[in-house]
Amino acid sequence: MPVLERLTQACLARPRLVLLAGLLVTLFFVSGIPRLNLRTDGMAIYPSDNPVVEQSEVDAETFRDPDQVIVLVNSRVAGPRVASLAGLRFLRELDRQVRRLPIADADKVRSLASLVDPDPNLSALQYAREYLEEAPTSEAEATALLERVDRHPLARGLFLSRDGSAAALYVPLARGIERRDAVSVLERWLATYSGSEFELRVTGPVVAEVLLGRLVLRDLFWMVPIMVTVMVLLLYWYMRTVAAVVAVMTEVLVVMACVLGTMGYLGIPVTLITTILPIVLMVMGAADEIHFMERLQTLHDSNPAASPEQRRAHVRAALREIGAPLVLTSLATAAGFLAYPSSTILPLRDFGVLAAMGMVLAMLSSFTLIPALVVAMPGAWWRRRQPKQAPELSPLSSFEAWICRHETASFRLGVFLIAVMLPGSFFLSIQDSWLENFDRASPVVAADEIFNSQFWGTYRFDVVLESPEPHFFRHADGLALVEEVSRLASTAPHAAGVISHLTPLGVLARMTGKSDEVSRLPGEALRTLSALSILLRSRIDLDQYQTRDAQMARVRIMVRAPDFLQGTELREHLERSLPRILEARGVKAHFSGELPIAVEVVRAIISSQLYSIVWSLIGIGLILLIGLRNLIQAVVVLVPVLAGSILVFGVLGYLGLPLGIASSMFLALSVGCGTDFALHFVHAHKEGQRAGLAHADAVRNSFASAGKAARWNAMVLGLGFLSLTLSSLRPNRVLGLLLGMAMFSAYLMTLLLLPRLLGLARRLRPNPISDQKIAVNV
Repeated sequence: MPVLERLTQACLARPRLVLLAGLLVTLFFVSGIPRLNLRTDGMAIYPSDNPVVEQSEVDAETFRDPDQVIVLVNSRVAGPRVASLAGLRFLRELDRQVRRLPIADADKVRSLASLVDPDPNLSALQYAREYLEEAPTSEAEATALLERVDRHPLARGLFLSRDGSAAALYVPLARGIERRDAVSVLERWLATYSGSEFELRVTGPVVAEVLLGRLVLRDLFWMVPIMVTVMVLLLYWYMRTVAAVVAVMTEVLVVMACVLGTMGYLGIPVTLITTILPIVLMVMGAADEIHFMERLQTLHDSNPAASPEQRRAHVRAALREIGAPLVLTSLATAAGFLAYPSSTILPLRDFGVLAAMGMVLAMLSSFTLIPALVVAMPGAWWRRRQPKQAPELSPLSSFEAWICRHETASFRLGVFLIAVMLPGSFFLSIQDSWLENFDRASPVVAADEIFNSQFWGTYRFDVVLESPEPHFFRHADGLALVEEVSRLASTAPHAAGVISHLTPLGVLARMTGKSDEVSRLPGEALRTLSALSILLRSRIDLDQYQTRDAQMARVRIMVRAPDFLQGTELREHLERSLPRILEARGVKAHFSGELPIAVEVVRAIISSQLYSIVWSLIGIGLILLIGLRNLIQAVVVLVPVLAGSILVFGVLGYLGLPLGIASSMFLALSVGCGTDFALHFVHAHKEGQRAGLAHADAVRNSFASAGKAARWNAMVLGLGFLSLTLSSLRPNRVLGLLLGMAMFSAYLMTLLLLPRLLGLARRLRPNPISDQKIAVNV
């Protein structure tokens, strides 16, 4: 590594200049951090070039879908029901007030108060009369009104619960209003009703996305300080010197500042996926330096009164000993991250590139910033809190000593664990939903559960029909087709309710004294009904279900709290059943809406993760092959980390825990991180071989020289990732738990399998290149 060696020499010669330059560079990137923006809307993680996503965006424009927030009204304990005189009067007032809010598109607010009353006894001039156009003045009037409400096809599914304890107001957002601003305004407005007889909440997908953004910000503000504290305590507990803590944490904070500043300057947003980036960089940057710090501290313990020049010699000696595996582990980890850019999810691609950038910066800091710090820091900072005689080789732990004495038994134990856990991985399933991001006890989940138990649900699965004939869906044949598709949709799995343009047409037909089976109406009555629907188009929301040329129509299926499996089952049912209905009419159909997109997002992220694992293994394998110059040893390094991942997959499978968006990320991450243990052991074993040691002695030498640092490396990686379990976001907690398990599993399998694997590798290649050091071309 001549280039890095010369770079280190230059930094050691002018440490203060290097530190000043590092400070200026860091300040430049820090100034980019305030430019960071937050995106937690669903579109932020939509897969690119996905037909369902693209078609849904087109349909949203075609059918003029607004962003909307749902206001949920609930009866309080021992209070009046919403379906009462007091409740109906309260709903009327609430509807009037919400229309006055600047964030609301007043003409499109929908509630029981604004729902068109299909009373056939009303005159033609009263066709657009609303249920609560006039508030009832007596219990008798309220009872009569509720009887009319029960005859409306949408009232009990969308606006008033069956038991009368809840009601919903749908508040479309005015054009140009930010979702975060709208939800904040609605929350403040609802707070003014805190003393009313009814309980008010906001819910729906828009609210979930906004509240998720708040959780992401909260995590960024308090998780990073917690992680810094954890890292400082772990490092000080291990090294017992101020210097080691200052050196490692300086590198970590500089790398984090550079990566986050780069995101700010390039306009890369913080998303649900990239929110874990600071934690990943901190944990892996700290773990990467442990072996280097261990060597430096050992050299300093042998000469506590070392002068600055002697400390320069210590740095050069430590890098000669540990530099090659340090570079190799950093490049292997970066190669693992660079598999993410193959994903169709932009935030995953951003995460991979930025994490790889962080690992390369951390590696370069080991040859530049840390050497300068080592020389510039006072010598007293290197004194251990409890000075002790540091032997040349750290003693083995009892477990390592047992492995050295029972190499075959430990290998069989590792194989046994793999054999036991491997079948469990075949029980893995895929499952996820947007609300999985929140705690089960959170207000947004509680509101969603109430809404889904009382109404048709918040998620929409749209079947969009398109005919080659203009005006087709105004004619009897087109209406009959929509009726048939609606019947099919209503019997589909997990469908709670179905809406199409037949719904408002049926209401208008009843208002005019006709049958609500509009496809069977005579031609003259149908033309009259069509004219009336055009006249009242905005009042009955016809644009959301039929285009103005009536060449396209939409059948909307409402689903209660769906997850990936339910959405997939619904889609597969429709894919099997729709063709036989549509083929004879020459009508095409496609799916769009929130639920089909959610299914595509989960499928794309998980498939991208699994696909990335292949590229991660290829990239890491090439780096190892180039660095180790030995195909067998490259395979040996990968085996323990893969074995550790099998253990985690087995646990997930046996416990019935499915793979989701977050949990699917752990494998590609753990493959890159977990090679660290095996690489340092292989490097130490190779050094022992070069010194002429027999295999058993070389194994003991590798455990003695690299064992303590590897144990603490596993501790920092495992506990560092486990600190993600303190996150406000459930996916981050799951990911932290899986990554922690994966790190400890990779370390365990390295200890159990590596000695015998190295012995097998030595027999397969009896004359290895023992007179050359591990080479990394830089």
